[in-house]
Amino acid sequence: MTAPMHAFAAELGLDPKVFENSACFITAVRTGVSGKVLQQALAQFENRQLFAGALNTDLEGLKEYGSATRLNAQQSESLLDSLRILGAVRAVWGSRELTEQWLDSPVQALGG
Repeated sequence: MTAPMHAFAAELGLDPKVFENSACFITAVRTGVSGKVLQQALAQFENRQLFAGALNTDLEGLKEYGSATRLNAQQSESLLDSLRILGAVRAVWGSRELTEQWLDSPVQALGG
């Protein structure tokens, strides 16, 4: 992975190698990602519905997950997968603002 992904992971409070090293990723999933990682992600990205969908909850549930000591394995894997994609998109666009604009833009091919 690239330096931007390492930096992104570190900003969130994750091991910088979590998105490039399968063993590190699996360990993070099995251990459970801290709710603080979710809080950091929510602070960086305005699209809360994206995280709610990834964690199969509503916006109120995000607050509960954010205060959790550790997310369970399924929640951790979903969150890490979403963060991996968001980090890659942010690396392409170069900023959080452009990433948000791209995520919120309609896609004609999908009827948007």
